[in-house]
Amino acid sequence: MKTDKLPQDATASTKGTIYQLCVAVQKCYEMVAGQKVLIECQGDVTIPGNQQVETKLYSDKLTDNHPNFWNTLHNWMQDGFNPADYSSLILYTTQQFGEHTTFSEWNKLTSQQRHTILEAITKQAEARLLRGVKVSGGKSKIPDVLLKQRFVLNVANRLKLLQVLERFVIEACSPNLPGFIELLKYPEQSIFLLVPLFFRQMILGGLIGYLMSRLFAWIANRIRLHFDGLYTVLSMGWVLLTYGVTALLGGSGFLAVYIVGIMLGKLMFAHKKSVIRFHDGVAWLMQIVMFLTLGLLVFPRQLIPIADSGLLIAFLLIFAARPASVFIGLAFSRFNLREKLLISWVGLRGSVPIVLATFPLLAGLDQKHFIFNLVFFIVITSVIFQGTTIPFVARLLKVDAPLVQKRRYSIEFDGSSKSDMKLEDFIVPFGSRAAHKQILELGFPRDSLITLIIRGDQYITPRGDTVLEEGDVLLLLASTESLPDVQNILNKRIEK
Repeated sequence: MKTDKLPQDATASTKGTIYQLCVAVQKCYEMVAGQKVLIECQGDVTIPGNQQVETKLYSDKLTDNHPNFWNTLHNWMQDGFNPADYSSLILYTTQQFGEHTTFSEWNKLTSQQRHTILEAITKQAEARLLRGVKVSGGKSKIPDVLLKQRFVLNVANRLKLLQVLERFVIEACSPNLPGFIELLKYPEQSIFLLVPLFFRQMILGGLIGYLMSRLFAWIANRIRLHFDGLYTVLSMGWVLLTYGVTALLGGSGFLAVYIVGIMLGKLMFAHKKSVIRFHDGVAWLMQIVMFLTLGLLVFPRQLIPIADSGLLIAFLLIFAARPASVFIGLAFSRFNLREKLLISWVGLRGSVPIVLATFPLLAGLDQKHFIFNLVFFIVITSVIFQGTTIPFVARLLKVDAPLVQKRRYSIEFDGSSKSDMKLEDFIVPFGSRAAHKQILELGFPRDSLITLIIRGDQYITPRGDTVLEEGDVLLLLASTESLPDVQNILNKRIEK
């Protein structure tokens, strides 16, 4: 049944108020000690000394002359408002940017560039008014938006306007609020809103990653590029293509690329070793760039206030959470108690947790960098406390072994998709049963062949009566099926 709205219908304004309250609640989660959120006191939503927020609940597009933009700017240009009291002035709107609006890149522009855009918009509006006056014979009315544009761009207000524009941020489409509003409306259904998304991303990411890895190996084995270096270019382009296609279809691009890497490590394709070396170098370069960038995001003075919380969480992770997860995860493994303890001690170090902590920053949920600083502090604590003591703990648990430097050999074997033979290097572990025995006594698979033995700085041509020593590196050619058998023979330890 169709119902007509009454003249006094307040549905739209009520929805606007609810939206405003949702923004206010979100800001409550961003506050730090000593801050407060004001609603309809100094503006729609205000954190004194930090943020002034105007909220707009509209379904149409945000265009150059939309009243929402100019009304907001007009409010901030009033005599009683001082932009210097705030670090940011934010327009939260549910609107999407219009197709031809000049505001789409607003947040990337300088205050002077923004001022130039506003002047151009106002000049166009003045020109339209002048054309209307000519057509109507001088009876054209000045639009309210143009009056506000003239006020905002008044020469006398230029200095204040530049201060406002320097702090003015547009949050179009309210990127983080729709889901938040849904959770407020239907809290009992929140898990059901997230589970389908999770499974869709995981399933699509895994499936596309598997298919793309197979397709890459098939293409690499069939095309004939004139220069070997082009295969590395092909692999890099394939990584970007995999991520883009997966993300476009709604899957997890990270998982897809990860699956591609895992699968290609097992598949045979042309120039595999050169591709691996190339990506190894790129990975190191990206780690250097990433750590440099992350370091620039951290200010040591911001770590001091969260030091107590950081130390408490770090020690809980080190002495409780990680050991518990390791022992549960390795409950049915072959590792003994001392080896599990060492794995437990090898803790939360590296860039992954810090990178994950940047996600709230990118989503605008951690504008005070509290989560990022806390995670960074915990990782640094783990590096200092655990990372520097790993050799000592390994000796204490009696699971240490001399470090064997991995060598590079002039002998290379790229393999072929038509053969499952691989050239791998194996180390004779310390305490192995294979040590001090002749090769012919070990019972290696028939389709395996030791091509070279490296002992310290010596290269030894293997024979059946050659005696292996602890720490020897065996360069061995064997089928993929036989490689685990070789590893098992070498890993058998002398029973004490």
